[in-house]
Amino acid sequence: MTHRKSLLRSRWLAAGIACLVVTGVAVAAAAGAVATKSAPTLNVLVDQTRATEIQAYLARHPGLNVKVNVITTDPLTEIRLALKAKSNIPDVLFDSGPTTYAGNEFQIYAGDLSKYIPPKVVKQFVPTSNTSCYLGGKLLCLRNDLAQDVLWVNTKLFQQFGYKVPQTWQQFEAVGLKLAQQHPGYSIGATQGWNAFMDMYYGGFQCPFNQVLNAKTIRINMHAVGCQHLYSTLDPLLKAGVLGGSVGFFDTAAQLGAADKFLMMIGPSWWGDHILEPFYNAPKGEWTANQPPSWGNGPRVTGSGGGGVWMMYRNTPNPKAAAAFIQAMTTDVPGAATKPTYPAYGPAVPVYSAHVATDPFYSRNPVPAMNLAAGELTSTLSFARFDYTPVYDTIIAPAMKNGQSLASVANAAQAALTKLAKQAGYKVVVN
Repeated sequence: MTHRKSLLRSRWLAAGIACLVVTGVAVAAAAGAVATKSAPTLNVLVDQTRATEIQAYLARHPGLNVKVNVITTDPLTEIRLALKAKSNIPDVLFDSGPTTYAGNEFQIYAGDLSKYIPPKVVKQFVPTSNTSCYLGGKLLCLRNDLAQDVLWVNTKLFQQFGYKVPQTWQQFEAVGLKLAQQHPGYSIGATQGWNAFMDMYYGGFQCPFNQVLNAKTIRINMHAVGCQHLYSTLDPLLKAGVLGGSVGFFDTAAQLGAADKFLMMIGPSWWGDHILEPFYNAPKGEWTANQPPSWGNGPRVTGSGGGGVWMMYRNTPNPKAAAAFIQAMTTDVPGAATKPTYPAYGPAVPVYSAHVATDPFYSRNPVPAMNLAAGELTSTLSFARFDYTPVYDTIIAPAMKNGQSLASVANAAQAALTKLAKQAGYKVVVN
């Protein structure tokens, strides 16, 4: 997916209106479908990036009957409108939006792919990548790409300051506090202006603010052990002014990046290619990725900063063709060479990673850290049916900006999230 400034500010709204009709004699031939002259035409709703990828795929596999519609507002809105009108309902949907979109699409749109996609294919996806796609034993989506968080580090500054790259959250805190004391004006990350801060940090600490247990039950516990670890780590860094505060992901952070004032930061695997280099204008040859921190000697767990999914309409008249198309697009190994983000399909990872590994922007190959983080996605982030953005915008972000601790607003966040979840029809549990 594209992660430039305009899309990041409203990253789930695709720009432009387009429709591409492609005709041929086979449906998803690369995925094993039988080629026939009477093959059905699939109606597919995707963003512009995926439309371009479909065109590239067709150039290598001509004969696919597809009508490609490019998302003009957001996928959830378009799906709701199509379902209400009972017309133009896409057979296949691509969604790179917030988790609430997928959560609602699961409820009103998505069909079970496990009936049509062989288990041996699903097993080749990066471990844990499709965990959130399962609900009630049904595989309701296939992950297109991952946005696993890693620790982005400025190797030049670490060497210059004589610091060791942290391996644990405790070391992350210690390095940050030392930086605040010894090098005021430097930073270890932004906190304002992007609600995926919660996915990245709360997710990375396994603080369950939207952990779906089943279609009717969700776990929300802002006082869980992982949350306590988050508060004890981040609150001192926020107080010291070295993490976030009023620093925004897309404004002041860009100024700090260009001035080479970032020592390290938590961010998704696409952060280097699409933010550090082109948007923050960070100097070349200084940055690389390190594996995400663990809590002490515990297992490494990481949050997420995006990632798209493919779904099939549950009442499509062409389920085999729709599922075969999804399988073909997600398992397109040659196409990974030009994909903008880390693939969810394991065999495609080396193809995608080849150009990243040798990119002169990086001080050393960031791919090994990305590979480790890819299998460590937290189980506490889910595709819930409610949007937590209001909680971030009105409680979490203002607290950090105004010098309050995250721990001090835990009760308010718990109450607000619980209210949203209940309005979405969930029973809320804390354990």
